[in-house]
Amino acid sequence: MNIIDSYTGLEYFIYVLKSFDRMISVIFYAGLKRYFHSTKTNKTMPAIFNTLTPVKRKEEARMVLPSLGLVIPFQPSMQKESQIMSLVNYATEAVKTKLSDRYGNGYATNLLARLEKIFCNLNFHSHRKSLAIIITPGEEKIIYLDFHVKPAVFLGKSISLIDLVANSYREPDFMILHLQENNVKLFDANNGKLEKIYEQNHETNTADLFKNASGVIELMNAGYEKPVFITGNSNLVNVFYANVSFSEIIFKKSDDEGDVTHHKVQLLESEISHQWNHWESKFLAGRILFAQKHGLLMNNIEAVLQVLRKKADGLLLMDKHFKMLLKKPNEGNDIINISKELINQIEHFLARGNRIEITETGLLKDMGGIVLLRNIVPGTSAGFSYRSRYSEKNGVGILF
Repeated sequence: MNIIDSYTGLEYFIYVLKSFDRMISVIFYAGLKRYFHSTKTNKTMPAIFNTLTPVKRKEEARMVLPSLGLVIPFQPSMQKESQIMSLVNYATEAVKTKLSDRYGNGYATNLLARLEKIFCNLNFHSHRKSLAIIITPGEEKIIYLDFHVKPAVFLGKSISLIDLVANSYREPDFMILHLQENNVKLFDANNGKLEKIYEQNHETNTADLFKNASGVIELMNAGYEKPVFITGNSNLVNVFYANVSFSEIIFKKSDDEGDVTHHKVQLLESEISHQWNHWESKFLAGRILFAQKHGLLMNNIEAVLQVLRKKADGLLLMDKHFKMLLKKPNEGNDIINISKELINQIEHFLARGNRIEITETGLLKDMGGIVLLRNIVPGTSAGFSYRSRYSEKNGVGILF
């Protein structure tokens, strides 16, 4: 007998309702199970999204042609041809790799051909220290820089020379002056190399001895571009420091142990070089004070731009925050209307053989974020001369 035949009409109706209810429950439970199972196990979805997104961006990026910025050391007067070719090959491969990864081989081939043409027409008689190249879809710029840089490649919608020179660095470069009553020695230290460049002794007048040393420093440290560390008897060091006209860039390293030896000077050179970041920061602060004292400092964007238009030369300091504002001026920003002209003037400034340094935010906070320290011709003003009369009182040397 069929199960349906065993039910009355009412019983059958109830049986159907229960069966339908069980079926709905099973379907609902299965749905929930699939939902929670997918929530727990579908951990690949973000990865898939992240994988697809760069591909999409890469396709979009190919629609906008990028600009290329490149900086490399380039000093034909000091480098061997093999060194230069090695740097050129490094730059070419770095550009090729970055372009192929981001924009495809087609655009890479076109830009590399333009870069190769530039390399073939470089000035190999240049006495500058570095090379900056900017290639945009519409123009090419080649600028020979008179300071050292680390090799770097930049790609972006727009690139300025300021982006490239932010990669510059200043190698340890300073002077050491050792003082004795009847002898002075002046050493030049540059990137680990130490050389004695001046010595005078058998001078009966200590004041004349020190005055001559001061004059040599002014002559050989043109523009006061190097810090000077003075060592020797502490009394003589203090006398020299108190009376020289450029004390802002002098740092005392007293040594009362008697005669100087080349080994002792080498140890001092090594110590200063290892602490170069510290001393360079103090030196820049000293140069600012020196320029202020002698009326050679221009600060704030309007004043700096005005003198750059007149082809002023010197050292340009710019803090990182100001550089960021200059790169991306916003509406309401005071520099938005003159940022392009300033960047253009800075390019001409650097092309003339001047230097720029990007400083930590804070050093120039009261000066508008940008400062020009104008060049000075050493020894052109009587205000820079060393005081020339010397006497001793109770064993202490005095210049007056």
